[in-house]
Amino acid sequence: MNTNIANLHYRKMGKGDPLIILHGLYGSSDNWISIAKALESKFTIYLVDLRNHGKSQHKSTHSFEDMTNDLLAFINEQGIQKTSLLGHSMGGKVVLHFALQYPEMVDHLILADIVPRNYRDNPGRANQADQHKEILQGLLSVDLEKLKSRKEVDEFLQPIIENEALRDFLLKNLKNNLSEGKLQWRLNLQVLFDAIGGLMSSVNYQDIQNMDKIPQLDITLIRGLRSWYIADEDVTKVKELFPSLRVYNIPDAGHWLHAQQPQLVVDAILDTTNKN
Repeated sequence: MNTNIANLHYRKMGKGDPLIILHGLYGSSDNWISIAKALESKFTIYLVDLRNHGKSQHKSTHSFEDMTNDLLAFINEQGIQKTSLLGHSMGGKVVLHFALQYPEMVDHLILADIVPRNYRDNPGRANQADQHKEILQGLLSVDLEKLKSRKEVDEFLQPIIENEALRDFLLKNLKNNLSEGKLQWRLNLQVLFDAIGGLMSSVNYQDIQNMDKIPQLDITLIRGLRSWYIADEDVTKVKELFPSLRVYNIPDAGHWLHAQQPQLVVDAILDTTNKN
């Protein structure tokens, strides 16, 4: 079932205890459909498009506080008292931010290949905020008045975004605007460009350590072993904050572990939610 609530588009499937899944930056609920189908015999699953993504409304701001408030409104309007939350990348920081504020509403918390670190401060690698700004500048430079097909947009972007897999992923955000007879981005590109610095630096270890009291959470980290988003020292830091942390290492998977090793991700989700 596809519908909208709290200005968010979502898909609902399955039966059982609620599980809300949030995608990452540039993604949408579409990215997690196959995982949801594999879990629908155990959970009532809500695949949500975050603001400024997918089919959800475009808003003028895009912070973790914004997305947390959206999630709270969504949960309340659905009449959910307590839910498991799974978030990938940016969505993982959203569910963590939510759980730190409303721990009584969270059953299981699952972070998919993301930790609460400042990704602008990234020793040995380029500043992530700058990298994403380059991507977004490239997308903003696309003239959809002149380029009429995905193939034409792809050819235009090739010298700007050389990684073919990344380009293919980004191009999934193009839709046909039939009323205007042209392509349109589902992403709110300018707002994301303006917000990217905060997205890369917010919800980090320092933010959590500065809290008066860190809630006890049932928390799991699912990590792609080929992903650079999580280093061994990151796992150690998260365990210091949340001693009960469970970690599932997914072999032969990078940051898009749910696409690269879907069955292992499903197995990890089922295993961790069976533990208390």
